[in-house]
Amino acid sequence: GLGGTLMDAVLAVEQISLVCPRSADVLHAGNFGPARALSEYGTPEQKKKYLEPTLSGHGVVAIGMTEPDAGSALTELKTTATPDGDGYRVNGTKVFTTYSMDATSVLAYVRFGPGIDGIGSVLIDINSQGLTFGDTSKYMSGDLWRQLYFDELYVSPGDVLLKKGGFKKQISAFNAERVGNSARALAFGRHAFNIAREHVLYRRQFGRRLCDFQGTQWKFAEMAMKLESAQLMLYKAAINADRGLPSATETAMAKHL
Repeated sequence: GLGGTLMDAVLAVEQISLVCPRSADVLHAGNFGPARALSEYGTPEQKKKYLEPTLSGHGVVAIGMTEPDAGSALTELKTTATPDGDGYRVNGTKVFTTYSMDATSVLAYVRFGPGIDGIGSVLIDINSQGLTFGDTSKYMSGDLWRQLYFDELYVSPGDVLLKKGGFKKQISAFNAERVGNSARALAFGRHAFNIAREHVLYRRQFGRRLCDFQGTQWKFAEMAMKLESAQLMLYKAAINADRGLPSATETAMAKHL
């Protein structure tokens, strides 16, 4: 909201997470994922309806991208948006729907037509008729999510974020999402490292602190190197994205590390 860059958001997520990783999730939701896509491509009306509540803390936009048969291979998604008057009818299923437990709306990737050029996205109110929820599941991080089912759900033309042919723009926003996810994961890693470090500094075994054992020192050296490597790759991806050179390769590498 203050005109900061993607790199600024990464640094803020990192610093807040050193104290409380969960608190950083609030900042993450307002700077990455659906919020970033809305900021870049949303109409003034869409920003007022969906983005402003997110930034003010009164709303959350979930991401509906992954499907049972379409994960990393996003071009295989099967959720369809077929014309119905001026709007569209959405049918399909989404899984691993981040923020879906608290969402007030969903940014859903849909297929308007065949091939890559047929992929776009729509915005869906969480109380829309035709939207139902499956069982609650849990990520490794402990976050909860629920499966989304769309059955003849009507989407007005004003709630279409990216129309047919918008796939490249959608992926560009997704690359920013990867940067945010990488920052979040790295923050959790550093938080865990600090907790473990505190433990070995004071825990004693056989008359010595755990940190005095060379085997323990090796493990911490390896962890520190992995964290530093991940941070450097993350910073490179974020800085290049701010320069107008977002790289799917760099963001994927940062997420992997």
